[in-house]
Amino acid sequence: MVKDFTSTFLLAITNPIAILYFAAIFSTLAGAAITDYTYSGLFVSGIFLGSLLWWLILSTATGFFIHKFDAKKLRVANVVSGVTIIAFGVYFLLSLTNIL
Repeated sequence: MVKDFTSTFLLAITNPIAILYFAAIFSTLAGAAITDYTYSGLFVSGIFLGSLLWWLILSTATGFFIHKFDAKKLRVANVVSGVTIIAFGVYFLLSLTNIL
């Protein structure tokens, strides 16, 4: 379990979007956080508890659905997810070039 926790923790803290998100929040609230330590503690605790709740919901949902997927259904879910991601990527690339 320690290995699983460590790999998940490292995956979560190295997520580029999460890093940018938290950097933006902390830089915006830096002035208030420096002057009021209670606010800082509540802010960091809220982030921690929100992340904890998210992973609890995610792992519970995964545990619930893991028995409902066989290899064939998992393959279909992977293909649908991949096609959706590719479609969004193509859409956004085309929107950057003003084709859409």
